[in-house]
Amino acid sequence: MFQLLTQTLVAFVATVAFGVLFQVPKEQYAFSGICGAAGWLCYLLVMQNYPSTTIASFAAAVVLTMMSRIFAVWRKTPVTVFLICGIFPLVPGAGIYYTAYYFIMGDNAMALSKGIETIKIAVAIALAIVVAWFMRKTRVGLNLRAIGESPATADAAGLNVSAYKYSAVLIGAAIAGIGGLFYVMDSSAGSWENSSTISAFGWLAIALVIFAIWRTDFAILGSFIFGLLYVFNSYSSLFG
Repeated sequence: MFQLLTQTLVAFVATVAFGVLFQVPKEQYAFSGICGAAGWLCYLLVMQNYPSTTIASFAAAVVLTMMSRIFAVWRKTPVTVFLICGIFPLVPGAGIYYTAYYFIMGDNAMALSKGIETIKIAVAIALAIVVAWFMRKTRVGLNLRAIGESPATADAAGLNVSAYKYSAVLIGAAIAGIGGLFYVMDSSAGSWENSSTISAFGWLAIALVIFAIWRTDFAILGSFIFGLLYVFNSYSSLFG
């Protein structure tokens, strides 16, 4: 727990330092630091349960993007002020360094491995930002949100509610399938045996749907909170 808090604090300081170099307004230093610290904390929590840098980077980037948007509205400041600074701790600089290092040293196998891992991390970060942008800035994303909030109103506005619903269900089912495959192949080490651990995630998913009330930002916030509480169970013994 101490190491977790220490790394989060270091991420906060590093993000603020980058904000100074990036010439962020002084009154936004703390908020930029909070975005960077929250993203890095999410990365650490995911890595402790699912040791995959790609998944951890994606989850952290989603949390970071949503927090940046919230702060941008609240502080009446461009979202890039928080997003660019906050993403600094997640940039795979070490991966790029080791890719070049192993390439120069002639270890092509390790260079290729590090290079692919770095590319996956970069794609995961970009994908998270694109997903958040898609749901709030594109016509299709806004239509999906409108149908989720009030199908009758969306239908009256001329939207094909049925088509959107079926498409969303199919895409959601595909994403759920990918999540289940990841659980089996990564967390369960390729075993199909249900050791009653997956049931906990199922109930958490149901609770998250109720908590989110069909809002993307609430879903991200709820995922972060539920994940934090789930991981906190591992440290409960430290507090007696």
